[in-house]
Amino acid sequence: MTWPDDRVDRVVLVFSAYRSVVAHDANRRCYLDCPGEGCRQYAWALETLTAHGGKDQDDQTANR
Repeated sequence: MTWPDDRVDRVVLVFSAYRSVVAHDANRRCYLDCPGEGCRQYAWALETLTAHGGKDQDDQTANR
């Protein structure tokens, strides 16, 4: 566990976002109090992966 003021590594950030998306895609919760529909963590995860080329890149790779 890191302290709030610790710098977060890009790999950790993207991996966390990826795990959140995978959990939602499998109809699971991304964290204990996840509301499912309208989850802010899921919205953040999609935004983060899109910004880092993760979500779109994975979708394009899967379609090959």
